[in-house]
Amino acid sequence: MLLVFKRQSTSFLESVVSSVTGPVVHVDMIPLGQDDNDEAEHDINEASYYYTSFMFECFSKNPLTASCYSDATHTALLVDLDPAELKRARGFLNQCVRDRVQYNYQDLLSCMIASSQSTMVQDVADPAANPVSVKEEAKDDGHPASMFCSQAVVLCLRRAFGAPVVVSPIEEAATTTTVVIIPPPTTAAETKQKLVAALYSINSRLTTPSALYSAVLPFTTPISIGCMEMAKPKDGGAPEESPAQNPIPQ
Repeated sequence: MLLVFKRQSTSFLESVVSSVTGPVVHVDMIPLGQDDNDEAEHDINEASYYYTSFMFECFSKNPLTASCYSDATHTALLVDLDPAELKRARGFLNQCVRDRVQYNYQDLLSCMIASSQSTMVQDVADPAANPVSVKEEAKDDGHPASMFCSQAVVLCLRRAFGAPVVVSPIEEAATTTTVVIIPPPTTAAETKQKLVAALYSINSRLTTPSALYSAVLPFTTPISIGCMEMAKPKDGGAPEESPAQNPIPQ
């Protein structure tokens, strides 16, 4: 899954959002690869559409063209999803499109005064945090009635990954007698666990695009937007990694 962050304001409303919440003004989601029946390949050639939540519009699925994004105005981060996770993410997104989920203006305003309201705004109920049967999960329901762009990303990825692993009291007690310094993630599994923890540590209703970027950046891979210009990567390889490609100021 690619998360494409827009870092250049092109409207008065985006300028207002940027001046209050940070340099990132919007974020889109682009599913990549095959889901449950095939091996997942994070191949940019698989990208053909993107999901987004714009002001004055319902949540939507749109064709991806070469003119959609540019390295000059956007930064893309690759989130590693396995086939089952990708299937859940797509199911959630497609259900939001079918249900014509509205834009969440109320919580966008709350983001602008988050410091005074953070304890008063309760996050939306998360179906991924509760056990569900396969039949119930196939319905891909549980989305809120309205979402703004970065909130939609948080909820989609939570749905894809499921609830984080909780350490039992016994396991926790066993580590209280020793000071342990946890090193940076060294495996894909550890990185994913830390990403899931980060997604559940923030309130989706108060997470601005800038805040989302900061939260997921350590656990994702920066990708050059140039790879998305409907041309295949050289030698048919994976998308180019570009750690230094237009970083967003923190």
